[in-house]
Amino acid sequence: MTRAVYGRGLGRNKRDGAMGKLEKRFLDEVILKMDRVVWWRYEPWALRLAKGSSYTCDFAFMLDDGSITMVECKGFWSEPSRTKVKVAAEMFPFKLFGVMWDRRA
Repeated sequence: MTRAVYGRGLGRNKRDGAMGKLEKRFLDEVILKMDRVVWWRYEPWALRLAKGSSYTCDFAFMLDDGSITMVECKGFWSEPSRTKVKVAAEMFPFKLFGVMWDRRA
């Protein structure tokens, strides 16, 4: 059973370490096809944003130049999700991108 957030289903039941369809698609279509990626992990870290608030990115990957990029995959962006990504991008020295997939594509 999936919960509704802002009238939309989450698309999967959260299981520890289990990727959703959009996350699997991003891994297959983007990360694994990039020649410069030397390391990647799914949900590698929980970043503490404030007392009682943390952010866990969907993916982190390192390029051959040593730079680390964090990616958040969404089928729908809620305002709390956007806010957490923006706060994390300001607080930590990583490139942080949000990817919104069109579920129909």
